[in-house]
Amino acid sequence: MTTDQRSVIVRKTDVHTNTSGPPDKVCPIHLSDHSLNHCREFSRWDMKKRKDLIKKKGICFMCCASNNHLMKNCKHPIQCEKCDSELHLTALHVTESNTRRTTFNSSETANNYGGEGTEVSSKCTTLCGFVNGGRSCAKIVLAKVFPTDRPQDAVTVYVLLDDQSNHTLARSELLNQLGVTSDPIPYRLKSCAGVTEASGRRAVGFCIQSMDGLAYHKLPPIIECNDIPDNVMEIPTPEVARAHPHLRHIANELPPTRKDVSIQLLIGRDLVDIHQVQGQVTGPSASPFAQKPWMGDNCLHVKVQGPLNNGSSQTLDFKGDSVFYTDRHDNKIGNSVEDREFLSMMDQTFHMDSRGNWTSPLPFKNTRPTLTNNRAQVFRRAINLDNSLKRNPEKLKQMCEFMENIFNTGAAERAPEIPNGHECCKVNM
Repeated sequence: MTTDQRSVIVRKTDVHTNTSGPPDKVCPIHLSDHSLNHCREFSRWDMKKRKDLIKKKGICFMCCASNNHLMKNCKHPIQCEKCDSELHLTALHVTESNTRRTTFNSSETANNYGGEGTEVSSKCTTLCGFVNGGRSCAKIVLAKVFPTDRPQDAVTVYVLLDDQSNHTLARSELLNQLGVTSDPIPYRLKSCAGVTEASGRRAVGFCIQSMDGLAYHKLPPIIECNDIPDNVMEIPTPEVARAHPHLRHIANELPPTRKDVSIQLLIGRDLVDIHQVQGQVTGPSASPFAQKPWMGDNCLHVKVQGPLNNGSSQTLDFKGDSVFYTDRHDNKIGNSVEDREFLSMMDQTFHMDSRGNWTSPLPFKNTRPTLTNNRAQVFRRAINLDNSLKRNPEKLKQMCEFMENIFNTGAAERAPEIPNGHECCKVNM
């Protein structure tokens, strides 16, 4: 019996993997030669999952490049390669692909961040591209923003008034100009696109003032956010107002567009007073209208819903009174409701009769209140008067002589009996 034995040769193969090294050299996920800041897999994770890994590996939250120091001791220069932000590294950049669209526990967030409200809701949306139907101007005003104790350091910006947002937001450029150096705090931005986890500085102690200096407000805490709509085509301009006859008289109150100023601040309903409307100018049906917010005379909101009138295709004749029109009767007290009813009745019924006398109807009031029977009150007062006269004989004598004289002269007589159910009112002595 012959057995064919074949030799099996095995050559040992060693696969050397670099399993150790700093995060700026070795990726802690793939254990390969690329940094955490350049890991595409890591950038697709949501922010919570990324932070959990950084915390688990003991990596610095500031630079994401070392596990030998903490965030407070980090001296690494910070700049995101995707958005050029100096608040976070590329590894912590947030994009739409890793935006979380889920429901969060608000009470849990408040407890984790010291009770601060870190949930920001913004309903302001912008449709990009061609929109048929003319130009629409938003509530955007020109104003100055400055620290409360340093008005000389004011920064001129365009301010978007958005009563659908629950917090005041500002772009990084404005906070840098105002010298805000606080540490970023996490928050969630809710909008029509979903819920986005973000972080930004929180600024307090700032004021806003109209360009004419007539209106002044203290700003609520400002949260850093670079997702503020910045469409300069929505800024109201004098040219827009002049394109409509019923708005031409307010065109000079609109400041000309400043190309050196951008939209950097959004004020939500956490500052209620600034959203109050001082006046409004309306025109014919389906025509544009203008609103005057509480930000001085030169800040008017023009909402243009139709195409601009070029003077040839359409002519609007606005004859209504303007809310800004004043006359000599403004400070006079108006007639009451009863005064107006009386004047109306006299206009309809006051006339001259056949003898040449002017006649007016009586009573002036068609429906008068029914008289109440006050016998009990009058009887009680009479008993008190009788007791008082009995205690003073001289006063009783004078009272009897006085009443006897009245009866003798016929100035008074005995009142007749009043049938039951008839109204009556007795007079006290």
